[in-house]
Amino acid sequence: MRDYDLTSLSTDLFEKLVEELCASPDVMGPGIVFFGDGPGAGREASYDGLIPYPSPDRAWNGYIVVQTKFRQQPLGPTEDCAWALGQLKGELEAFADKSTGRGSPQYYIFVTNTLLSPIEHGCLDSLHNLLAAYRKRLGLRNYAIWDYATLCTMLDANDDVRRRYAAFITPASVFAIFIQRD
Repeated sequence: MRDYDLTSLSTDLFEKLVEELCASPDVMGPGIVFFGDGPGAGREASYDGLIPYPSPDRAWNGYIVVQTKFRQQPLGPTEDCAWALGQLKGELEAFADKSTGRGSPQYYIFVTNTLLSPIEHGCLDSLHNLLAAYRKRLGLRNYAIWDYATLCTMLDANDDVRRRYAAFITPASVFAIFIQRD
């Protein structure tokens, strides 16, 4: 897995990068609906139907919501975890509150540019536990969390998206090497 500088993106560019990753044929494909700037009722993108994610033999089929949360300046594991938990809880509460008018998704993808600790009882476990706690209340069939590490792996596998965003996500040291070669 390569390292990418996802903090050099703006909130809008981060959302666009995630949307392009979602639109790839091995995730959702071309039928995904993107929501522009402004309130999106708790979603950056949605899809209703059959997709090959997370794998063709475990495909999701239903109403899927993708929600991004961008942090310009990650502060470290403890602070980033507390922030991500707060962001996710706020979104899940809004889905649970029927007065908001948000339709609850059957599948939910929470995406953040922060690196979430994978250690046992770390941040990823806390986020999974929070989603599991809302699973029945919202009618969630399944969910996924894409953090920095997941996004880097997805970028490694998607040449087109990686190339389109290279100027924003490639560390400056890599550009310095190319400049020295010329």
